[in-house]
Amino acid sequence: MNELSLRTRPTVLEPQSFDQLVTFADMASKTDFVPKQFQGKPGAIMLAVQWGAELGMPPMQALNSIAVINGRPGIWGDGLIGLCRQSPLCQDIIETIEGEGEGRTATCTAVRRGSTPVTARFSLGDAKRAGLLSKDLYKQYPDRMIQNRARGFALRDAFPDVLRGMKTAEELHDTPPDPFVGATLDAKAEPIVQPPSPPGGADRAAAAKVPKRTYRQLVDEVRQKLAGFTDRDDVVALADEAYVKYAIEHANAEVRQELSDLLADAYGRFAEQAEDAGPPDDDGFPGDLP
Repeated sequence: MNELSLRTRPTVLEPQSFDQLVTFADMASKTDFVPKQFQGKPGAIMLAVQWGAELGMPPMQALNSIAVINGRPGIWGDGLIGLCRQSPLCQDIIETIEGEGEGRTATCTAVRRGSTPVTARFSLGDAKRAGLLSKDLYKQYPDRMIQNRARGFALRDAFPDVLRGMKTAEELHDTPPDPFVGATLDAKAEPIVQPPSPPGGADRAAAAKVPKRTYRQLVDEVRQKLAGFTDRDDVVALADEAYVKYAIEHANAEVRQELSDLLADAYGRFAEQAEDAGPPDDDGFPGDLP
């Protein structure tokens, strides 16, 4: 059996519908088999599994490989290289570490089939200039940390379609939080959210007239709408609404998590109500939630 067939082989705990995903996430959130960041958070588990599915990871691998750092999902370095190596687009990945002192340098060369090899380097000198050498992990495991940085740079450049913009969790740990991350939920302190502007013409003028809302107001509005819904299709439509999609992508981590949990809980409630009427429809994941 080749590597590709192993990757695509279905597993026992691999949800095939949204309702199965709700059940899986609820069960997994109550166990010690998932990382602490997912324990007690079925909504976060659902989104991590969805991310993993888009990257080609089975659920358990996704939960152990994906981490949210400073409000952004990333993949631990070993998971990143694993994704690339299992891709048929990957011909080879070569990593070395050489030198001494600040000149000690990690090199990663990623060879994509039919393309020019991509090489990236990251040294202890680079880490010093970035203010990273004072961090505990760089003091304890300097070679491993510079290796992960070089790996992340090379693999993202060589396999952007495989990684879909995901960075290594180690790099995200070294990246300052986004301005929105860590902001309070005070409506006066939060940025204004509005849907992305369309290309131009009448559509742009119409979009400019849409009332602006703060993230706090949007969360309250979503909660009120969900309280009055009686059908799962209404939840799907709300998840596709421009303001909600924009907030889930750009708001701070707490707001994104709250919105995702609200939508997942509402959809799960209707899934439970539908059990008496027979097997639920295979609706898939609602909207385009990330």
